[in-house]
Amino acid sequence: MWTEPVVTVAAGSEPVTLAEAKAQCRVTSSDHDTALNLYIAAARDYIERYTGIRLVEQTVAFSRAAFRARMVLPVAPVQSIASIEYQDADDAEQTLASSVYDFRGADTLRPIITLAEGQSWPTVYSDAEAVTVTAVVGYAEVPEALKHACLLLVAHWFHNREGVGGEKEAPFAVQALLENFRVFQ
Repeated sequence: MWTEPVVTVAAGSEPVTLAEAKAQCRVTSSDHDTALNLYIAAARDYIERYTGIRLVEQTVAFSRAAFRARMVLPVAPVQSIASIEYQDADDAEQTLASSVYDFRGADTLRPIITLAEGQSWPTVYSDAEAVTVTAVVGYAEVPEALKHACLLLVAHWFHNREGVGGEKEAPFAVQALLENFRVFQ
């Protein structure tokens, strides 16, 4: 089992722009720009946590105790594997050559790493987090359904700043849009 992915290089952008959020909320002045930018970031965070996917490019690291023949990664979509590091049998940090493994499923919701033909995994130190993968994740272009869900959340929070009757869930339309992107590990 993988550890929870940790962001090592934060997202440099958001899935929707301030101008798109202002249009969705029918705001014409800059009076609410600060709040709208907060809602955009919060909406991205909500969507990423709800679905298990990353919307925009960022770099994450996650670990596990050992190599497996087929390792389904705990985050999606994965653009590329930056590195795979491991603690060898002597507890020294090593970087695995990319020729040892195959990465499949870039830009899908089920990316995997498998052992390349004719290769073998190295022996690792007996540790709960001996193998660490660093990956560049997120969409190169965010799907329209996810952008729309983000805009709906921003508008919902903008127009209902004090909460709505104790509701803790996102509006049904947002959940319906996100359901096809949900990754269950």
